[in-house]
Amino acid sequence: MSEACFTARATLRAQVRDLINEVPLNRNENGQYTHDDITVFITGIERHFKGLYNPLQPGQGLTKLLEKGPNDLTKLKSTHMVTASSILTASIKEAKELAKQSGVDEKPTIATRADAQDEADRRNYAIQATIGAKEGAAEAITNKVGSDITDS
Repeated sequence: MSEACFTARATLRAQVRDLINEVPLNRNENGQYTHDDITVFITGIERHFKGLYNPLQPGQGLTKLLEKGPNDLTKLKSTHMVTASSILTASIKEAKELAKQSGVDEKPTIATRADAQDEADRRNYAIQATIGAKEGAAEAITNKVGSDITDS
């Protein structure tokens, strides 16, 4: 995996952390959060995540990270990695399935190791950037309200 992947992860982590730290979350005179303050905080986070670039799903922002239940973004773990071999294997399998359906011999979309490595690097970059956003959000929210809601 290229160094750019880890740079993207660290960059998105810091960016998301700083964005969430900017969102106000006030306490009342008893040191508690009011419903309105929490609502403003959540809305602010949602707006920031909607505006962040999502390399895995361009144009959709990172709002899926805030959804309840598993989805493509919340399932990603720091150990998730794509290899050139897995890209080549998937491309060959896809070509075989297309050939079977159409009856015409199909060539794989990605046929060379170099192209497969480029695609693996692109996907790994996007995965690490998304993980960085998850880490930054968890860190900022934990700093604001504690770890009871972030599983940290």
